[in-house]
Amino acid sequence: GLGRGGLVIYNSEYWTGWPISKAHLTNTNVHEVLHALGLDHPNTDLDGDGTVEPYECVQTSYGNKPIMCSP
Repeated sequence: GLGRGGLVIYNSEYWTGWPISKAHLTNTNVHEVLHALGLDHPNTDLDGDGTVEPYECVQTSYGNKPIMCSP
């Protein structure tokens, strides 16, 4: 079925010690809010091995991945 609702929790334990840009933080916030609204990662099987790995997302000609792509 269709998942509805969700909970987004930010835990500073995992953010300690590494700098993060405002753009990256904004993308992370939007990514997590979209998960809370029920969206999943749009990853595809780019290498054709039958398994969809987290990093397999269609990129733009500039090398950008969709905001919902799993890193």
